[in-house]
Amino acid sequence: MRYVSAAEAGDLLREGRVGLVPTETVVGLVVGKAGLSRLFEIKGRDPGKPIAVLGGSAEEALALGRGSSPLAQSLADRFWPGPLTLVLEAEGVVVLKVGNALLGVRGDAPETSSGERFDAFHVGLDHLALAVESPEQLREMQDALDAAGVRNEGIQDDSSFNAKALVFYDPDGIALELYAMVG
Repeated sequence: MRYVSAAEAGDLLREGRVGLVPTETVVGLVVGKAGLSRLFEIKGRDPGKPIAVLGGSAEEALALGRGSSPLAQSLADRFWPGPLTLVLEAEGVVVLKVGNALLGVRGDAPETSSGERFDAFHVGLDHLALAVESPEQLREMQDALDAAGVRNEGIQDDSSFNAKALVFYDPDGIALELYAMVG
C-alpha cells in the first residue's frame, strides 16, 4: 500500500485502479467508472446489486440519483457538508444515513406481485425510530420536511423516554421517527 496525492489518486481512479479511503465510519474501496468491474471482482459481488456512488458536489451527487426529491435537495442544502449522507434512489434502492444509523430499502423481489404496497395490517415493518443528537436537529429536520411538503406530526414530547420526537411518513405510509433525548 502507498499513499498518493489527491491528483495522483484521481489519475489512478480514471485508469481503472482501486483505492482505499478512510472515512469517519469505514475504510472504503473506491473506483472510478473504469474500475467498476474490478470492484465487483474484488468484493465477489453480483454486478446486478447496487453500490454506493459519491459525487464531488451536492449538485453532482443529487444528479447521480434517479431524480432528486425536494426533500433530498433541502436536506443537502441544510446539512452538507456535514454528517448527513443521502443515497438516492437508483435502480430500485433507497438508503438514508443519519449519524451512525443506516437504512437501506431495495425494490420488490422478483416474486412480489406487481402493485403490492405496504399495509399496516400485514406482518412487516410498522415504523422505524432513529436517534439524533439534539432537539435543534429535530427542528432543522422539521423545517426541511415542511419545505419539501412531507407530511409530519411536528415535534412532540415523549415523556416515556424523556425525549422529543418528530414523526414523518414515507410514500407507503410507514412512520419514520426521529428522537432527541432531553436533559
